[in-house]
Amino acid sequence: MSKKSLIIPAVLLVLVLAMTGTVLAYDGGRSERIAPGITIAGIDVSGLPPAQATERVQSGLVDRLERPVVVVHDKRTWRLTAREARLRTDVDRVVADALARSEDGGVLGRTVRRLTDGRIEAQLEPDVAFSDRAVVRLVDRVRRAAAGSRSRPPHCTSPSPPRSSRPQRSDGSSPGRARSGRR
Repeated sequence: MSKKSLIIPAVLLVLVLAMTGTVLAYDGGRSERIAPGITIAGIDVSGLPPAQATERVQSGLVDRLERPVVVVHDKRTWRLTAREARLRTDVDRVVADALARSEDGGVLGRTVRRLTDGRIEAQLEPDVAFSDRAVVRLVDRVRRAAAGSRSRPPHCTSPSPPRSSRPQRSDGSSPGRARSGRR
């Protein structure tokens, strides 16, 4: 084989290796950020590193979850606070799910998505757990008071926390209702 016939394959090999190295370096430099288009509990976390996303979700979600449930009947009011309900959520897990979702598509797919300003449209919801006993105690107190009354039935005046239009867990399933944390 002549030297001229080896030059073209050698140049092509060098170009392929250089492009591969560039793609890997580009991808590695952006691996610790959540992809554009991902929200958690309706809170935009696009482009954030996990620590900042966790902070943003905790500050935005905790305010909503800290609101007490208020039930009004006649002139009586009952409250169930987040502390009494032992309300808890795992923000770290849902942020990790958002980061994992950002890594979908492999090196080449992620690089193309990032270079073309592509988005991953995902609305993730954290699991919220609460004490069944606390809720049952509140319902029992209201039921006992309402049993002796002939007025309108009790009603809840607590605002529902805003939800994103179509929430999704990282596995693509819908979260449904909050799960109870029995102890």
